[in-house]
Amino acid sequence: MTEDEIKGSLVGYSAETVEELYDLYTKHSTLVGFSVRKDTVRRVPKTGIVKEKYYLCSFEGKRRETKPKTPKPNVENSKKKKPKQQAITRVGCKAMIRVKKNKEGLSERQINVVKGKTIEALQKVGIRPSDSYRYLCAEAGGEEYVGGTLRDHMNFINRLKMKEIEG
Repeated sequence: MTEDEIKGSLVGYSAETVEELYDLYTKHSTLVGFSVRKDTVRRVPKTGIVKEKYYLCSFEGKRRETKPKTPKPNVENSKKKKPKQQAITRVGCKAMIRVKKNKEGLSERQINVVKGKTIEALQKVGIRPSDSYRYLCAEAGGEEYVGGTLRDHMNFINRLKMKEIEG
């Protein structure tokens, strides 16, 4: 995968393992300019196998408000310690990726080669992206059988356009 592909949207990429997608997201975050921390892990209850993981920007969330400590009655108040100065690192960044395994054990939502060629052909003849998505849904027998969302479809078309511009 090229640096430009990693720097763009990662929606729809699949890999054999969760760790491969974590490595991809850390490369993406480095190129874009942030770092990643691990968050929620969901497992299959009976087996304990990981089925879903969230990786967040290290700046996600908000700093907890600390309550001022009340002085103890027998302690001398003349020797007050200054509170430790800490940099504010949690600023509410929303960058994140959710990795979820599907029935085949791969990440969900991918546009395979055949669908990609179909989308590319429809794009070249001038059919609008939303119309081409509806066509694929009708051909597959419903949205749930397409293998991707309208957003994945639009991201794929945007990547095609970017390749055209770069070329």
